[in-house]
Amino acid sequence: MFHRTSFELVGAFTGMAVRNTDGIAVFQRPAGSMVAGALYAIHDDRAIAAFEWSDAAKSMGLRADCVR
Repeated sequence: MFHRTSFELVGAFTGMAVRNTDGIAVFQRPAGSMVAGALYAIHDDRAIAAFEWSDAAKSMGLRADCVR
C-alpha cells in the first residue's frame, strides 16, 4: 500500500491464493460481512480475490478506518 498523497510505501501483505497481481482496489465502505471494507486483488489475470480491509490493515500495521 502507498500513502494516498505522498505515494510513500506504507506496507505490504500477501494472500495465500493470489499470485501475479497487477491490480488492486480498496473499497472503504461495508461490503457484506466485511464491515471495514475490502481490498480486491486480481489473481493471475483470471479471478478476483477479496480481503477484509481490517485484516489487511492490521497485517501492515495500519489503521482500519483510513482516517488521517
